[in-house]
Amino acid sequence: MGAVKNLCKRGIVLNQGQVAFDGGVEEAVEYYMESSVRNSKRKVLINNRDHRDGVLSKELEFIEAEMLNSDMENLATNEPIKLKLHIKKNNKSIQKFTIGAHIISMDGQCVATTISPTLVCPQQNSFFVNLAIKNHNLAQGNYKIYFNIGLKEATSGTIDYDIIKNVLYCHISYRTFSNKDAYSGWMSCWGKHLVESVDYEIN
Repeated sequence: MGAVKNLCKRGIVLNQGQVAFDGGVEEAVEYYMESSVRNSKRKVLINNRDHRDGVLSKELEFIEAEMLNSDMENLATNEPIKLKLHIKKNNKSIQKFTIGAHIISMDGQCVATTISPTLVCPQQNSFFVNLAIKNHNLAQGNYKIYFNIGLKEATSGTIDYDIIKNVLYCHISYRTFSNKDAYSGWMSCWGKHLVESVDYEIN
């Protein structure tokens, strides 16, 4: 999206072959990002065409991803992002794994990453992993979430069994979950994180 803004002055957004928006490039990108969140599904069945770029071993394979928050279009900065992943075990000899979640802004920048500790792989052929991403401090805006599963350890290096992209989307609308106090405005030059744990002292 950053390249589009740099190269273009005008943007046209199509929806099922029809012009949904025609105007300035900044407004067109924002319209596209908001419509991506509005039209996104809470539960997504993973497929190679839409969610994978390359070919990996898929010894552990993502089958389905789900957003568990009740309103994924109106999350709060201090609200945990709750996710559920269905994973298929194609290699029965795998005994441990790590899982990563990567939060991507709509201009393609990774703004937050979490990698699990080493987890014990269940014996059954498929299993579920629930994640609650706390203290993300994301500011107002649209985001998408990518996932990877493999093994990241200091002693054995890095292995990726599966990576999925463009899976789940969400929008941060409020500063606090309890008060539902909406952002009055957030400028893109301020970044993607709201830092509130700051001490101030006036002398």
